[in-house]
Amino acid sequence: MAESLIYNVLRKPDFQRETASWPPDKVAELVRSFLEGDLIPSVIMWRSPISGSIFVIDGAHRLSALVA
Repeated sequence: MAESLIYNVLRKPDFQRETASWPPDKVAELVRSFLEGDLIPSVIMWRSPISGSIFVIDGAHRLSALVA
């Protein structure tokens, strides 16, 4: 339940491209790498001091694939 609360405050800045642009095989490759303990590049986030929203500056595709 707490995980969904965190996910609900995540936002994507306008400059980020749509996260639906990864083909299924690329998503599967990332998930496989994650499950095998391979190195996954960092996800960079920033919390707005005004709204409390967390903006995903880099790594929105990776995060979306792992959440899905």
